[in-house]
Amino acid sequence: MKALKYKITIYESVLGYVHGQGLEITELAIPIDNEYIVMNYVSNKLNVFKSKVPRCKGVEVEVDINDTILKDLKKFISLETTLKEKVYNIICNIFGGKN
Repeated sequence: MKALKYKITIYESVLGYVHGQGLEITELAIPIDNEYIVMNYVSNKLNVFKSKVPRCKGVEVEVDINDTILKDLKKFISLETTLKEKVYNIICNIFGGKN
């Protein structure tokens, strides 16, 4: 499997954007089932999420991704989605709201 490796600039706020105080990071976007699993590591935090398209606007480089890692990432995304839904339902039950 091939993943796209690219750099993007992120900003913590609009003020940071206006003053050009962005942080350039490297992301990997792995195509899976008409979507991408996107990964980056920022401020000692691993971020993994689904996206319809890669977030790059510049040069992309293809890198090889091990099939075992790909399977594990699919499990991670599925588990994360399930856990978020369960936490949402718990919060709704406690505080009221949509369920």
